Amino acid sequence: GEYLKNLMSTRKEITLLIVIVISALSTEFTSNTSIASIFLPIVDSIAVELNMSPIYLLMPLILSVSLAFALPVAT
Repeated sequence: GEYLKNLMSTRKEITLLIVIVISALSTEFTSNTSIASIFLPIVDSIAVELNMSPIYLLMPLILSVSLAFALPVAT
């Protein structure tokens, strides 16, 4: 957790990219709803910890969670 916090605190773009990639890849293997319910509070607390607006990370997270369509398991 501390490593990710240090990595994410360097640049906002890196934080945004990490959030999008992790959420988009994880929705290919599990339900979109479950990933959203798990990741929303985590990303919100990360944004608050980094003194960022939570909307900056939550809106891309919500959009990337809805992109699960590559595998049949994705819903």
